[in-house]
Amino acid sequence: RIVAHHSNNIDIANSNFVCANIVLPQSPDYICLVNATVGNNDTIFLQWNIDTANPLNNLSIRRSQTDSLALTQYSQFPFGTPAPSAMTFADANADPAKYSYTYQVQHVNNCNQPTYSGIVQTVRLRGRDQYNLTNGLDWTAFYLTGATVQNYNIYRSPIGQRNFTLLATITPDVLEYEEPVTEVEGSAGFCYRVEAVFQVACPDGFADVLSSWSNIVCINQTPRIFVPNAFAPNGINNVFKPVILYPNADDYTMKIMNRWGEILFTTTNPDEGWDGNFKGNLAPQGVYAYVIQMKTHNGITLERKGTLMLLR
Repeated sequence: RIVAHHSNNIDIANSNFVCANIVLPQSPDYICLVNATVGNNDTIFLQWNIDTANPLNNLSIRRSQTDSLALTQYSQFPFGTPAPSAMTFADANADPAKYSYTYQVQHVNNCNQPTYSGIVQTVRLRGRDQYNLTNGLDWTAFYLTGATVQNYNIYRSPIGQRNFTLLATITPDVLEYEEPVTEVEGSAGFCYRVEAVFQVACPDGFADVLSSWSNIVCINQTPRIFVPNAFAPNGINNVFKPVILYPNADDYTMKIMNRWGEILFTTTNPDEGWDGNFKGNLAPQGVYAYVIQMKTHNGITLERKGTLMLLR
């Protein structure tokens, strides 16, 4: 009501009464991110717990495809009534082999006031074959607001099998690993995946040790060709052939020619060498030419040309 006071400080006048219900804006007390992990087909799965004591109004996902915190509105999140306290979101448009993604959940109440969760950053794994016959791996750190990373586990599988087994466990302050590989076990290459093991707790009492997985990286060692410069058919090294690490037998050729360019020997088998004969006769001692070609597993052609000495 309104009360009017006369200037004589004696007389007053009262208005009628008006009553109104005040609707206060409702916001969740907490939005607790639980995990972000790379699943099958490079889909990233985001999980969070949210306070549902008050009705929820508008939920959305904020995302950045770099390691920075330049988060932008990415996707609205629909939910039913009543809203569940545990929610998940599948990001099928992510490229986790190219980016480490940062996510955040946002709630906006009916007065357009936002409430934010913490942030979570996925693990991005990179790998390469190295000239010292090792596979080198490095990855971005997993981060989740309020969580503690306990360790990283590295898993390995032969290419084409996807049968991952534990290779090594790394402390959380180390973000790289180098694995020696041999020609026999690594001839087909390996695929790798990193698991971040972390502990998380939320205001609703949820507490657990969880895992966030990286993308999968597959590495083929680049073939290497070492060619001798001489051989003796009657000696210890009585066959001429190169030493090849990680051969690709499907795209291999070797030709031996005399000084006039006549082809004396040819093969497509990396294990087969020239014994110094031509058409059933001994080739004379002297200098011969060779051409060796082979494609790597990623389609690059390797070629070696040179001369060799046949000793009698």
